[in-house]
Amino acid sequence: LEDVLGDLLAVQEEIDLLESEGQDVSRAKNRAERADKLYHEAEDACDEGKYTTVRTKLRAARAMIDAAREMLEASMAEE
Repeated sequence: LEDVLGDLLAVQEEIDLLESEGQDVSRAKNRAERADKLYHEAEDACDEGKYTTVRTKLRAARAMIDAAREMLEASMAEE
């Protein structure tokens, strides 16, 4: 859980920074928000002892984080 949270926070910070610079990061932001939701669902599943669900939610959150990161890299390359 901690690794995914760390990566999510890093992506969210990058989104905030680029957004403050006036860049359109809406697509990456949507994926980061979805990753955040999945992360919290994984936390809830962990509390309930549903470890298969935890793994599934974390895998999905990681995919959203990776997609957001790719979008950010693409938007920075367009500059």
